[in-house]
Amino acid sequence: MLAALPLAGSGASVDPAAGDAAPACLARAQVVPPEGFPGQQLVWRLEILRRPDTTGVDWLEPPSFPGFRAEWLPGQPDLGGVRLDGVEYIGRVEERALFPERSGELVIAGAGLRCTVSSGPPLEVRATPTRVRVMALPEEGRPPGFSGLVGALGVEVAARPSQLALGGSTRLEVTLRGDTNLWDARDPLAGAPGLEDLELFPARPRLELEPGIQLSVRRRFVHDAVPRREGRQVIPALRVPYFDPGQRRYEVATSRALVLEVGPRAPARSAHDAARPPEPETDRRATPRAPGWWALGALAAAGLLGWVWRRRARRTRSAAILAELGPCDGADEAARLARALRLALEPRLSGARSAAVEELQARPGADPAVGRAVALLARVERSRFDPHAPPVQRADVALAIQDLGR
Repeated sequence: MLAALPLAGSGASVDPAAGDAAPACLARAQVVPPEGFPGQQLVWRLEILRRPDTTGVDWLEPPSFPGFRAEWLPGQPDLGGVRLDGVEYIGRVEERALFPERSGELVIAGAGLRCTVSSGPPLEVRATPTRVRVMALPEEGRPPGFSGLVGALGVEVAARPSQLALGGSTRLEVTLRGDTNLWDARDPLAGAPGLEDLELFPARPRLELEPGIQLSVRRRFVHDAVPRREGRQVIPALRVPYFDPGQRRYEVATSRALVLEVGPRAPARSAHDAARPPEPETDRRATPRAPGWWALGALAAAGLLGWVWRRRARRTRSAAILAELGPCDGADEAARLARALRLALEPRLSGARSAAVEELQARPGADPAVGRAVALLARVERSRFDPHAPPVQRADVALAIQDLGR
């Protein structure tokens, strides 16, 4: 419900008998609360009143908010029955969520509106400018690792699955949520203690905005986590410091600890045995002494058979990697593709699972399939961290993995 308060641009009180002498439209702007801290969410509210014979109210120019990050809020639609000085108006509210970017006194220029009436020329009205006092965050009590988050904050961590075999991976997801400036949040897993037994492959963080009475913000940090050892592994509680503007003090949001159960690695012999041809039956009672040339032939045949087995094993491994890759959502696609390429490269390029791409590219003597796969891996890794880099298609990665299995 709009408050029936004197609005900017209204001038003197209106005589109820004045009729058409009442202003065609009125506007009043305010910021709630009128002061705050850098990063704190404030709400800019513009109350607009128009007479029933005013057919339209449009912006003279879109409102601007220098010194703030501004996000749209739904506000309130047209509501009738608002009376001011005995005159009935139709009112609506425009709102923006504002996040100050620096301390000091910030000024928001008065919004300009054009009112179209059923008879007569359009009228222009402008609300008075709004001043906001932004106080500097206190130095006293500032905790280590504080990144400038201001406002209510919660942190959650989840792993899916939480039970896996050594050599497998789990999706480790940290979610920060609140009414605060979470685009400034750091990844709580980056450099966190107690993660030495996990190899982490980060995806691009996600930011989700949900406008309502206030702006609700959610930021997700997702990793593919690969355990380095068997057994029970505890991911310690994560701690994210923030400033509570209501209490005017620093607080720490804490997640619950998380447990991973890592079982033994799946037997490596299973793929090898599946590819191994059955051994021919021999009659040991009638085994003649082999001449020297027969022994050389046997060695050559053994070498050929070993090459066939290795090739079949590579194909089996490539098929398993492609099957494990599976479908995933767009935010995690690049991380999954990079991990699949590294797993496929490991048998042909030692250390490919963890070495930097630049190190892999510098190694001499790689065969063409390995060289092409490393070049594709460099493109995938770039797409993960460069928002302007073109994404790599899943079909290209699948083709490279198949080439490595030949």
